[in-house]
Amino acid sequence: MRKSLVPLVYLLLLALLMSCNFTINGNTSGSGNEEKPPVIDDPSIPEEKILSPYPSFCNYSDFIQGATYELPQSPSAIFAELREAKEKAHLNSITVYGLENVPEAAKDVLFAALDELDMKIAVRIESYDSDFAFRVADAEKVVAAYAPLIRYLSDESRSSCIAYFALNMPVDDGDVQDNAGGLNTSSWINAQREYAEELVRLMKEEMAACGLSVPLYLSVFYGWNNDFRIPSYASAGADGYFMNNYSYPIRGYNYSEWESSRYEDLPSVSWSDSDLINAQRLAISLETYIEQYTRADGTLPPLVMEWGIHTADYNNKKPTQQSAGLVKDIEAKKNALTATYEFYSDYDFVQGFMYFGYNLLKAEGSDNAIMDWCLNYD
Repeated sequence: MRKSLVPLVYLLLLALLMSCNFTINGNTSGSGNEEKPPVIDDPSIPEEKILSPYPSFCNYSDFIQGATYELPQSPSAIFAELREAKEKAHLNSITVYGLENVPEAAKDVLFAALDELDMKIAVRIESYDSDFAFRVADAEKVVAAYAPLIRYLSDESRSSCIAYFALNMPVDDGDVQDNAGGLNTSSWINAQREYAEELVRLMKEEMAACGLSVPLYLSVFYGWNNDFRIPSYASAGADGYFMNNYSYPIRGYNYSEWESSRYEDLPSVSWSDSDLINAQRLAISLETYIEQYTRADGTLPPLVMEWGIHTADYNNKKPTQQSAGLVKDIEAKKNALTATYEFYSDYDFVQGFMYFGYNLLKAEGSDNAIMDWCLNYD
């Protein structure tokens, strides 16, 4: 009965939002003329406009085929965009950064669309204060800040759309490292474990209070160069984990003097799959995960991989300061998407991907170059 009412509810929400010229995050919508980040110097863009690392669609219970989704200016566009993402990029799941800051009316439209399309969302518990230091008190503040969102999600029509809560462990934040005693110090390492335990405990407590039962996944990140001394969080009792793990150019790229690096030396379609995605480097984090999280029975908890690919072509064939996920051009990106999918498929504990991101064009680095992380170039 509930399912049959969704289209009617969805249409009513759209009518309300369109009549109010609604905004998301302070940006006026409803004009139909919203600006997108500029395409730089007519870069190479695929004819099919929408790429995908996923060879075909599957149910999220079989494999999570997700991507970061940037909400449109107008909530009325959400349903059509997600339907296209499902049909053309084979997505069965998404994640949205800053969901806690999205107005409730827009969240209503988002979850109605997810329900109608039978898609899932990984809800990010991401934000933290400037004095955050992996203290027990920090866990209390984080959960308190997200309590309104958790209560909102407890409604069955929304909770049924949640794949998992993604609990952030911000180990790569330099300020957090300093606040906690310094990178790789014993105080920094020990504080992480205690914080993870308290965060999971408090999240379970908050969810139980409003009748919500959703898997909790903790982030695991071993550093951009795999040089962070990260403890095991197994004692926290999370249901699974998600890992940020990006490929880097395997040769011909000067990280410290990136401006002098040459376009011709970047990963290209002529390279082997292994070299194209720097598979040897990607494997380091996975081997550490296996070492830390293998259970007594030999099994491993589920792991969702977060990664992305962008091209130098999108920046006038110039290497950029952001070398994570960097390849030469669109053809190399297509191959890298497929090669990365196949690489992780060899690890049976990998439950899926949350690609960064479906419709994301993002300025990064001191050179402020726009990264074409996106799968959707339309």
